[in-house]
Amino acid sequence: MRTALANPAQVESVWKWDTVAERWSFYAPTLQGQALDDYLVLHGYESLNPLLGGEGYWVNAKQGFDALMPAGPTLSTAQVIAKLRSGWSLLSAGEVLTPRQFNDLLTQTTSLPGVVPLKLVSLWAWDSSRANWYFFSPDLDALGSNALADYAASNGYLDFNALGKSLEPNMGFWVRIR
Repeated sequence: MRTALANPAQVESVWKWDTVAERWSFYAPTLQGQALDDYLVLHGYESLNPLLGGEGYWVNAKQGFDALMPAGPTLSTAQVIAKLRSGWSLLSAGEVLTPRQFNDLLTQTTSLPGVVPLKLVSLWAWDSSRANWYFFSPDLDALGSNALADYAASNGYLDFNALGKSLEPNMGFWVRIR
């Protein structure tokens, strides 16, 4: 990770939300050694290392650039979904999917007897070129008659469907699960 995102001329900071610990993991190429350790302790962050498949990362880039990420096995979206818990998660899908397809995969997962199945509340993806959020809600989508598109437009969000946007490998996105 330090190689792919270590150029301080390109990267300000890199973040990952740890759903289990409910706190941020952090890395900044300008902070090294004791300075980084002190910063992590002061702010209650974990050290961000290594980058793992299926997890989403928030990169505060100073400029656009291509990063060669560490090689490793590609996780299927089903494998990513199997790790989800209630609350917010920042993750990445293993293949190209619409938010509706992601939700369909989530609702098809079986749960153990007596365990409440996970339900997608909302899905968000940042579009840096438009400086705006894509938004998806399966509850609004199920209402039909453009309820989702109308809600997105009235709140200033981007609509995945209207703009033909999909979730793609190496694209981080937020999900809220109940």
